[in-house]
Amino acid sequence: LLRSCNDAAHLSQGKRIHAHIHHSGLAHSTHLQNRLIQMYGKCRRPREAQLVFDHIRAPDADSWMNLIAAFVRSGAEREALHLYAAMDVSPPNPFVYPSVIKACSVLRDLAQGREIHRRIIQHQHCLDAVTSTALVDMYAKCGDLETAATIFSSIQEKTLVSWAAMISGYVRNERYSRAIGIFHRMNLEGLEPDDFILSSLLLACSKIQALDQGRTIHARILSSSSPAATNLVVETALMVMYANCGSLIDAKSMFDGMSSKDSIAWATMIEAYFRYGDTGAGIAALRVMILEGVKPQANFRTVECWNSVILALASAGREREALDLFQEMEKTSALVPDAVTLNRILGACAAIGALDEGRAIHSQLKIHPDGPVGNSLVHMYAKCGSLMEARQVFDGMLERNVVGWTAMVVALAHHGFHGECLEKFRLMRHHGIDPDGVAFTNLLNCCSHAGLVSRGWMFFAAMTQDHGMEPTGEQYEVMVDLVARCGRLEVAEELMEAMPFQPDEEGWLIVLGASKTQGDVERACWAARNSLAYGRVESSPYVLLSNLHTNVANLQTIA
Repeated sequence: LLRSCNDAAHLSQGKRIHAHIHHSGLAHSTHLQNRLIQMYGKCRRPREAQLVFDHIRAPDADSWMNLIAAFVRSGAEREALHLYAAMDVSPPNPFVYPSVIKACSVLRDLAQGREIHRRIIQHQHCLDAVTSTALVDMYAKCGDLETAATIFSSIQEKTLVSWAAMISGYVRNERYSRAIGIFHRMNLEGLEPDDFILSSLLLACSKIQALDQGRTIHARILSSSSPAATNLVVETALMVMYANCGSLIDAKSMFDGMSSKDSIAWATMIEAYFRYGDTGAGIAALRVMILEGVKPQANFRTVECWNSVILALASAGREREALDLFQEMEKTSALVPDAVTLNRILGACAAIGALDEGRAIHSQLKIHPDGPVGNSLVHMYAKCGSLMEARQVFDGMLERNVVGWTAMVVALAHHGFHGECLEKFRLMRHHGIDPDGVAFTNLLNCCSHAGLVSRGWMFFAAMTQDHGMEPTGEQYEVMVDLVARCGRLEVAEELMEAMPFQPDEEGWLIVLGASKTQGDVERACWAARNSLAYGRVESSPYVLLSNLHTNVANLQTIA
């Protein structure tokens, strides 16, 4: 019964059997206690296994073997090695060696692995295929390929696991041709490779761009009707192989035919597009990936791919995901973000008000924040509400272009520092920087909120007369708001009619609101009719008109 409880799904049944053993007075049986330790180990519950072990009066070699195996199976390799060191039975059960060797393999502890190997020889234990294979895997993972190959050659009856250990060992240590050579030897033995061996071989082919060998392996998978043909890991390995070998058509064919696509598959295909110059296809694939809700992971190997993914996420309104991906890139990738990456991610911070994350990025900069990065920092701090830090960055910039000056003008305007905004614009002109449309829009906003009608008209005229700019609809609306706030409704009306294009609804609502304030019913009705002509289901014009008529009626009643 205990042997049937071999995974977490059967843990509750195993615990019931344990309770029955305890209540039946059979807890003194070392054999049953060993089976309980083994059961808890297979269910990945090493602490429960330890409790059972601690109640055994005289643990035997099997007790230690099962307890150590329980900790290794649960990923507690270091504790397993401590238990092995504390084991006080001699000679130890030879079946304990695969577990402790695996622990050394996972921890890459070559010194401990060699000591265990020495003890095996010292106790004159016969090296069976399982223990030998574990040694091959340990030595290969620890980089000692010569010893791994010697032990591998000594195995009389090599299992599929033995071949897999040697092949993956060569691949892991970048001895790709050797891995393919071992595979040819395996073919002579008549063994059929499993998914793990196939994916290791395809990785080897991709690394040395052995396209013909990769195609041969692919053909073998298809001709043998192997289940590997629909295995996601093998499908991805085939796509990676074709992409790295420059066969973009085959890579795309594999990608399109995959049973499911994870983030690794998407990253590989997108990166292949960028690498071979098909930027349009790469960006298109990015958009599809994002639309399908696939969350990008840190699998990109070029900064250009990172930039494209971050931009695509931010453009889709998924700034938080873009920021999370950037943080993952910093943790897991050796790539250093360039100015483009920093600009895009600081823009994402600004969009969602992520001030702490923006500060962290700023603190990690290895360069002085000038140029585009400095401009992005000013914008980010201003949008996140920290005007003081925006000022500090701007004042510390050695080189300020029109974007940097405009960012500071915009920051001051948005925070209501109208006087300082106008002074910053004066300094900008003093330094010979020609303002752009964004700067003028914010200057006009400053004048509107501060009630500076004459200065507003001066800037509005300077746009066309001194800088050759045609005012935009937004700039016209700001001027309408400026004069309307001061009660100059007839001028506001003239501006609306003077626009060289069709005014949008916002402009008419500005006039309507000002007309309500001034009690100008006739002009309010005129503005409301124009606003309603857009055909949108919008309640604002009706509410404003209703309030105006109510106010007028009240005044007439009082009179």
